[in-house]
Amino acid sequence: VSVLYWPMMRRLLVCAVVIAAVASAVVNPLQQDEGDVTSQVVSLLRDPGPSRPALYFSPVVHTGDLDGPVTAPPSAVEAHTPAAADWYIAQWNNPSPFTAANLPAHGDATIPPQCNASAFGRPLSPVWGVATGHARVCALHDATTTSSSNGTFVQVAASGGDALKCDTEFDMFLSPLGGAYPKYVPANMDPGADGWTLNNTAGGRRVTEIIFTADVSSDYVAVHGRCGRGTDECAPPLDYGYITIGLPIHNNVSREQNFFQVQLFDTRQGKCPGVDPCADDSSIGWYFRTLPVLGSNIRVGALGGGATCLRPGEAQSYRFDILPTLRRVVAEGAAQFGADGNLDHWHVNGLYIGQGLQGDTAMTTTVGNVRLEATIV
Repeated sequence: VSVLYWPMMRRLLVCAVVIAAVASAVVNPLQQDEGDVTSQVVSLLRDPGPSRPALYFSPVVHTGDLDGPVTAPPSAVEAHTPAAADWYIAQWNNPSPFTAANLPAHGDATIPPQCNASAFGRPLSPVWGVATGHARVCALHDATTTSSSNGTFVQVAASGGDALKCDTEFDMFLSPLGGAYPKYVPANMDPGADGWTLNNTAGGRRVTEIIFTADVSSDYVAVHGRCGRGTDECAPPLDYGYITIGLPIHNNVSREQNFFQVQLFDTRQGKCPGVDPCADDSSIGWYFRTLPVLGSNIRVGALGGGATCLRPGEAQSYRFDILPTLRRVVAEGAAQFGADGNLDHWHVNGLYIGQGLQGDTAMTTTVGNVRLEATIV
C-alpha cells in the first residue's frame, strides 16, 4: 500500500476542504446515438487546455487570494488573445516564491533560456517565462495547432537545493480556477454546483464515463543525496520527486473529502515497490485514513487503456476513464473506514497536475491539453 505524497496533501487540505460551487458544465454539441439513447459529451472544465497563456499564482500560504495573472506580452495579443486567467499555479513550500512583487503583469521580460520543450515531437515556443532562485514557470505555445483549446503548454521547474528543509515537500501544480478560490468567477471547474455526482446529473441523466486527457512530459530529473540515509532510498527522510494527477472528490451530504491521485512518475520507481507507478499492482493506496478526510492513490498502469508510467525525458499522451476507479475508491472507503458509500453523494471537486519533490532534487515537467469530460445518457 502506498503512502505517497501525504506532506503535500496537508497543504491541499487547507485549500480544498471548503469548496465553493459556482461553475457550470459545458455541453459539447457533438452527440452520439447509442440505440435509442442519445449520449452527450460534457466538458467539466469551462476552459480546457489551458487555451491561453495566462496564469494566476497562489501564495505559499493559502489566503483565498491569488497573485497575477501573468499574461502574454502586448506584442503577442493577436497571436494568443490574452484574457483573464482560468488556471493557476500552486507553489507549496517554494523556498523563493513567486509573489505579487516579482510577477510582471505581462510576461514581457527576458524569457529564461530554459523555457523550451520538444518532448512532444513538435516545437513549443516560449510566450513568457518567470523565475526565482528555486522555481521557473513558462507558458509555451504549440505553433502547429490553431485549436482554441490546446494551444498552451505550461512548464514548471523546481529545485530544492540546500534551501528546502528535509521532510518538507515543494510542490508545483497546474490547477483550474475555482474551488478554494471562490472569489475568482466564473470558476473554471466545479460540476458539483450543478448537482453532478458520480452517478447522475441534476436532471437525472446517467453518467457513464469521466474521461481525463493530458499531455505530460518529464523533461528533467536530478536527485542528490542530501537528506537521504545512505543507500536506503525507501525510508524517510528522502531526496525524491514525483509527478501526479489529482482528482479529489467531495461528499455534499457527509462533508467528507477524498484526495484521490494517479501516480505517473516517481524517482524511486524500480527501487521501492510501494511507491512505484510502473509496478503491476492495481491496489488502491491510502495515505489519509481518518474521516472526514481520506487520501487515496493508484498507479497509472492500473487504469488500463494502455496508460503507462512516465520515465525521465519521456512524454506521454494520457486518456483514460477515471469513473470506474473513483467508484471503486468510494466503495473501498466505505468498507475500510466507514465513509459514505452512496455514489449519489460524491462528485469530483477539483483537479491538479504537476510535480512535487523533497530534499536536494531538481525537476522540470511540461503539461498541456488538459481535459476532463463526462459522457451522459
